[in-house]
Amino acid sequence: MRYCIAAFCIASAMGYAEDFGPGYAVDAAVAAPAGAACAAPADDAPYRDASLDIEKRIDDLLPRLTAEEKVHLLHFTSSMTTGRIPRIGLAVFRTPDAGGGVRAADRPGITYFPSPIAYAAAFDKPLAREIGRAMGAETRATYPDGEDGNGAARMLLGPGANIARTPLGGRNFEYFGEDPRLAGEIAAAWIEGLQSVKVAPCMKHYCFNDQERDRTLIDVRCPERAAREIYIRPFEIAARKADAWAFMSSYNKYRGEWTSHNAALNDILLKEYGSTGALIPDWGGCRGMPQAINGGTTIESSTREDPARDKEELRMLAEGKIDRARFDDSVRRALRLYFRVGAFDSGSAADRALEDECKALLRSPAHRGLARRAAAESFVMLKNDGMLPLKGRTVAVLGPYADFKHAMSESDTNLKRHGGSGAIKAAQEITPLEGFKKVFGEENVFTGEDAAAKADIVVYCGGTDHAYDREAIGWGHVMPSDRPDIMLQKTGARSQEEEILALAKVNPNLIVVLNGGGPLSVEDWHESARAIFAIWYGGEAGGEVLAQMVKGEINPSGRLPYTYAKKLEDWYSISLGEKSYPGVWPEKPRKEGKRLVGEPWQEYLDGIWVGYRAFDKFGIAPRYPFGHGLSFTTWETRVVDIERAGDSFSIVCEVANAGTMTGRRAVLLFASKPRQPDAEMPAKELAAFESVELAPGEKKRIEFAVGFEELKYWSEKENRWLMPKGDIAFRAE
Repeated sequence: MRYCIAAFCIASAMGYAEDFGPGYAVDAAVAAPAGAACAAPADDAPYRDASLDIEKRIDDLLPRLTAEEKVHLLHFTSSMTTGRIPRIGLAVFRTPDAGGGVRAADRPGITYFPSPIAYAAAFDKPLAREIGRAMGAETRATYPDGEDGNGAARMLLGPGANIARTPLGGRNFEYFGEDPRLAGEIAAAWIEGLQSVKVAPCMKHYCFNDQERDRTLIDVRCPERAAREIYIRPFEIAARKADAWAFMSSYNKYRGEWTSHNAALNDILLKEYGSTGALIPDWGGCRGMPQAINGGTTIESSTREDPARDKEELRMLAEGKIDRARFDDSVRRALRLYFRVGAFDSGSAADRALEDECKALLRSPAHRGLARRAAAESFVMLKNDGMLPLKGRTVAVLGPYADFKHAMSESDTNLKRHGGSGAIKAAQEITPLEGFKKVFGEENVFTGEDAAAKADIVVYCGGTDHAYDREAIGWGHVMPSDRPDIMLQKTGARSQEEEILALAKVNPNLIVVLNGGGPLSVEDWHESARAIFAIWYGGEAGGEVLAQMVKGEINPSGRLPYTYAKKLEDWYSISLGEKSYPGVWPEKPRKEGKRLVGEPWQEYLDGIWVGYRAFDKFGIAPRYPFGHGLSFTTWETRVVDIERAGDSFSIVCEVANAGTMTGRRAVLLFASKPRQPDAEMPAKELAAFESVELAPGEKKRIEFAVGFEELKYWSEKENRWLMPKGDIAFRAE
């Protein structure tokens, strides 16, 4: 009996949807639905009552299930659907991918929000919550119930909350930066919004999928303190604060065992941290369902209905090869997920009303405005020598991304060119060239070879596109995978660095705009640019927001969610050599069919010293530090009061707009903890943050409640969380 999924499902799961038609593949049932021959429970059975507490509904339904139905609950029904047991009223539902929106390449375009790294750059939890709710609504609206037999879309495969341990990570654009507190808080807020419209997240990738290089093969070895404080922490925060309904385990191994089978790793989340959510392996990442169930997996993704498989697993359960307690826990978690998303209430008046509400919001003015606001809050002005904001000048808009669309479109739905699983098809995408023409007037915007010489200013649109920033689609030793370096992507005969320097000689009034999901080097041309912006992948309104920002109609407020270093080796994870990144192979990769396979491994030798923690520890001056971001106004931020009661602190910060322009400011509260007998502490750690908007001359006080959860550290000596002893200092930036 095989427990691996079919090659078709692996291909679809790994992002090869374009090979099977537009969008993602959804399969028809290949066997009779589970329980088809049994009598249905009565219409007034308590579990059918949506007003009852979900745990009571589960308690009522469990004894009504056949053994075969219980096993059926633990497998998908096709590559991208799950559910479907008609006898008990469980509807099938879809589970599309997520990026800057729901991935729906086979449907009309959706609202294109900036890439997830942008929400981190905004440092605005209410914004992330609104975006999550909007994406949830568009998910339900794009794939409504009863349309084609594949059910409503009730789960979105995101958010991603892996850590930007290396600047080269191919999916850094899908994640929330280098700090676990930032990543966890933004993820939790996004999840709260999504779940508010009964769409489940599948928070990914738990855990240590911090690079694309060899992600389906590599064995990660990480010290326990670093695992707890850095890499697991975002998932812990989402479990505690948002009670996330589902998590996705990663492809890689951890300490010699596949994560989907790894009970030691999974029990941290499922038992120790009290998560009530389901754990679903990444598509194709379940290497044997008995082992996966015993390791804490809830539902195997990307399978088909298979009664013979289900009977075999029941036999293994009876023989004790599948742990009974683990099996029962998986069944309960699966039912909890299905109840939470409304899969047992499909077709009810309440479910139809929610779907109608979501349909009314699809591409609504509110959602389009939210995409615009997200761009406005997230774009980071890295440098401004006083030239900005501009008023009424002529502009040359040049560079490889001046008129480039990063999202999929009706004519181009190739995932590999648009980010992999994070690719979406946009209803609209305003490029920088289009945006500047709209804001400055077509007659004042120039392009072409002599544009730089005749314009008052030059806006060079560079950085990277999704040929660099993308999922490494495929299985095994896939190359290319992560970015090759931190230089700007070469898109023509000359490098972008050469183009920027050449333009600066023609016109010194040069603004450089950087697309991209990870840190980039600005060293070769930094002094030649009068202003620099990081705009991520700015969503459908990004080009217009950029033009408004340059003109001074929008005040920049984004702050860097990761450090910009002066050279690649300044990142500690890189400087430690290949054992740290990208990993080593005991032997050369070998071919199995068309795949290169083997057993690579890497060790997180950098421990907790990730991002700004390492730059501070080793005294390495970055080009731009974590949290850097300029504004057109002047901000003054200070801590004005600290009160302590046991392990809890109340810290009052005052932020003032001392300039002449209304603006938004993210206030970052950092904690400095004293060295402990059993642990060295970072010079500072992000403890809390909040974003506020103030008019000129306006002040506001923000009270942060910080306690054990924000300040704890993992003691490897005692193998538990401890509160640091001694005085803790706080500062606001």
